[in-house]
Parts: sequence; C-alpha cells; structure tokens
Amino acid sequence: MIYVLYVYITFHDRTAEGGYPLELHQLRYMMAVAKYQSFTRAAEEINISQSSLSTQISKLEAELGTKLFERGARLITLTRAGEEFLPFASEICDKEATSREHMKMFTAPDRGVIKFGVFPGTERYDFFPRLSEFAKRFPNISLDFYEAEGTVLVDMLKNNEITCAFCCAPDVCGDVKFFHLYTDEMVLIAPPDHKYADRGEISLEMLRGETFIFSEIGSLYTTVLGCVMNSLNNTGGDDGITLLKTHGTSLLTNMGMVAAGFGLSMCSEKAAKNYSAIGYRTLKLAPPIPRIFGIAVAQGNLSQPLVKNFINFICGFCK
Repeated sequence: MIYVLYVYITFHDRTAEGGYPLELHQLRYMMAVAKYQSFTRAAEEINISQSSLSTQISKLEAELGTKLFERGARLITLTRAGEEFLPFASEICDKEATSREHMKMFTAPDRGVIKFGVFPGTERYDFFPRLSEFAKRFPNISLDFYEAEGTVLVDMLKNNEITCAFCCAPDVCGDVKFFHLYTDEMVLIAPPDHKYADRGEISLEMLRGETFIFSEIGSLYTTVLGCVMNSLNNTGGDDGITLLKTHGTSLLTNMGMVAAGFGLSMCSEKAAKNYSAIGYRTLKLAPPIPRIFGIAVAQGNLSQPLVKNFINFICGFCK
C-alpha cells in the first residue's frame, strides 16, 4: 500500500490566515523533543542548531493553532494537545519510511523487500542455498517468506500479495512468467503389499481401476492426475480411476495414507526419497512424466530493478 504523504492537518480553516501544510521534518523534530524533553539534546540528536529547532517547533504549533510543549526551566513536557498529537506524528513518519522502503524495489536493485513464496517441501530441491547466497550478497534486501501450495502461490502472485514464488511450472498460467531451475520426474507411490510393489517400473495403462489419493488444492491433483487420464485415452467422467480426494492435506499425510493401504499416489522423485521411511514403495513411470520447478514472477513485476537483480542472481547461481 502506498500512502500519500502530503499532510495538511488543521483544527479549523486557516487558509485565510496564510496557513501552510505540515512538513515531515517538523513532525520528526517534535518527536525528538518529546523523547529527550530538551531542545538542546534533541538538536544534538538530529544535528541542527537549537535555535532552528525551536523555530520549527514554533511554526508547527502556529500551524496547529495550539501549544505542543510546556517550556520549563529544566524539562520540556508535552501539553495535553501535544500528547494527543504525538501518536499521529509518529504514525505519519512511520508510514513515510515504510513507503520509501517499498518504493526502493522500483528504483534500486540492491535494496528493498522481496516477498517470496515457497511450497511445502521446497527444501528438497536445494533451493534455499541459492537464497542464502543472495542474502549474503545483498544484505540490504529483506526476504519475507510465505508458504502455500503451488496453485495458491500463483493466485498470490496475481493478487500482488507476493513478489516471486518457487513452484512447479504447470501451476503457472496467465500473466505469470516462469524461469526454469530444476527438472524432476514423477514416480508412483504404492503400499508395500500392493501387487505392483516389487516392480521397478510401471506403465500408466496398468493403473486402470486403481484408487488415487490427491489433495484437491495441489497441482498434483490438478495436473498430474490429468496426465494419467489423458494417457489412458478416457473421455467424460468414466476414466477407470477411483479418486480419493483429500481436502488440504499435506503430501506427508497422503504418503501415510498410501503406506496404510488406502490407495496409490504420485509425487516427484525427490519428494518420494524424503518420505521413504514411512514404508511405501516407489515405482518409475513409463512413459515418464516430467515435473519442472523454478521461479514464477507476475509479469508486471519484471520491470522492477530489484526483481530483475533477484531473478538474474538465482537463475545464474551454479552456472
């Protein structure tokens, strides 16, 4: 969110009296005086003369039409009006600083904030070391992380809730640009006592009549299951496959269901190796189904110097 920082606060119409808009530096000066309760210490802190500070505070009080400070012999204290106004001054200054920080991504390639999306299991793809090297190279760039399923991440990209995302290529569509990083293969996950469990490879045709377990919010359900159906040359709703559709469950949960005998599932080979201790069997697919991973960015963000720098570094890492 971008805030308009042209602030004009008044308790009554001062246009006829020659009033001026409030200035941010006056608000910062007021906050410094309130903090130190001394014009002398506040002037030293913000590196201006005491007389200049006093003049600016007087102008601020004149513009507001009320005194903000009681000038005592030893301490400067806020008046009731000053206590009321101080939170507003602080909020305005905070929003100004935040907006400036967010705008850096449009002008500076080496500072700002990148809101980055990852899916559960990203750690299996040796991707975080790339991000770690990027963070070391550019210490003035902050990385904010968001975790969600790939299809959700793409929606977040389109809604400008995140800047970039590490996800699977089939999740990407519309106004989203994809940069390829890794290629993996899908494998079949079967219970240890399944009739095909001891096979090293299995054709998709052999899967007719089987029950498949997929989470409805993941791309494994939206894309991989579609590949299986297309391969079996089915039309309409009668595809010869029974679907056990779960609602928002994790891949780990689905793997546990497979190991317990609820049905079969599929996932990338790297993911399958990560969960092998659960006790299921992993089978190669013929023909293979590729699973492509990389960085997704909303097209509108590609012109930002910060985003360009990030993409160039991540995609060039290890080359």
